[in-house]
Amino acid sequence: MNTSDSELNLASLADRISQVEAEQNLRRKNIAWLKQYFDELKQEFNNRPELDQIQTMQQEIVQLTAQVAELQQCLNLSSNIMSEDLNEGENLTEIKTIDDAEIVKQFFERVERQQSQGVLIEKEVVIKNVDIDEIEKDEEVDVIAEESENSNAFKNLEFQIERIMWLVNRIYAAEEDYQDIPVSAEEFWCRYEAGERDFTGINLAGVNLSGKSMSYVSFNQANFDNANFENIKLSSVSLENSTLRKANLTGAHLYKIDIIGSHLSGANLSNANLRKARLIGSDLSNANLSSANLLEANLENANLEGVNLQKSIYNSQTIFPKDFVSETGAYLIAPGASLAKADLSGADLSQVNLTGANLSYSNLELTNMQGTDLSQANLSSANLTKANLIESKLIQANLRFANLSEANLSSANLTAANLISTNLIQTALNSANLTAAGLSGANLTNANWCNYARWYNP
Repeated sequence: MNTSDSELNLASLADRISQVEAEQNLRRKNIAWLKQYFDELKQEFNNRPELDQIQTMQQEIVQLTAQVAELQQCLNLSSNIMSEDLNEGENLTEIKTIDDAEIVKQFFERVERQQSQGVLIEKEVVIKNVDIDEIEKDEEVDVIAEESENSNAFKNLEFQIERIMWLVNRIYAAEEDYQDIPVSAEEFWCRYEAGERDFTGINLAGVNLSGKSMSYVSFNQANFDNANFENIKLSSVSLENSTLRKANLTGAHLYKIDIIGSHLSGANLSNANLRKARLIGSDLSNANLSSANLLEANLENANLEGVNLQKSIYNSQTIFPKDFVSETGAYLIAPGASLAKADLSGADLSQVNLTGANLSYSNLELTNMQGTDLSQANLSSANLTKANLIESKLIQANLRFANLSEANLSSANLTAANLISTNLIQTALNSANLTAAGLSGANLTNANWCNYARWYNP
């Protein structure tokens, strides 16, 4: 194994370690939040007002029990006095009866005072031929039943909370992937416009964000499966380790985007601009990359099994997986390239080197070739309608019979270029260098010559 392979393996291992750490941090945050939530719920249950009422009732029951015991003691004392002095006559019996009645009266007066102070008594006590033993027994049964009912209610809720916590711990102990409810496009867009930019791990599966423009956003580990991103424009956005299975990215502007380690199997990336994008280690199996721009893109270690690269463009700076052979139909953009009759309409070919390339009869309508070097290139009969050729080099280029209507050649260098019989209707030639250019037979109707640099030889 050579040094470059070792560095690559170390870089891949470092990326994987970072990914695992990020996943663990996300799990820890969720577990901490859930535990805090259930602790608050448990504390709220323990502080519920019903507990205070139960405690008050228990205290009052203890007081009632003490009062009943006091009454029993007094009655027993009266009974002993009666048995010892039974023969003292009717007057003593009357006095005893009065004493007993007074004791009972005092007992009920105490109960009434406690009722006026807010003590809860569910049933009215009617004492008739009072049997002290039975009263004590009934009171004890009521207390036990009430305490049992409240204890059961507490234990049931406590069990439910413990059960939920057990399930949460079991889920994360098994390291199952965290899956939240998908966020709607409306909710996401509100959050984005409010200034939120970190959407790590967000679930936007199936959302429609077609035509939107976003910048400086983190979508790492996000879920975009089956999402519609047609013609979306992303700038300084990270999509590392995200999932975009079967997502629609037709015409998406993904210039210099990081999509490292992501899943794009079955995704539609036709006409997408992936120039300078980093797709290292991504899964692009069965993806549609037809007419996609892969100039300077990095697809190292990517899975390209079954990928469609028809009419896509790449150059010598594009990095493909080791031993990958580009299928027939993809266009190599390079000096001297053979691109006759190629369909490159709307492509971004700015700043590339196409010196001496054969582009005769090619379709370059709306193509961006700003700053491109096309010196000595063959563009005869090519369709360059509305093409952007600002500051491009067309020194000694062959543009005979080419269609340049509404094209922008401002500040272009057309020194010694062949423009014979060329269609230059409404073409912008501001500050263009036309030194020694051949323009005989060219159609210059409504062409813009303002601030031209040098005149031409007819």
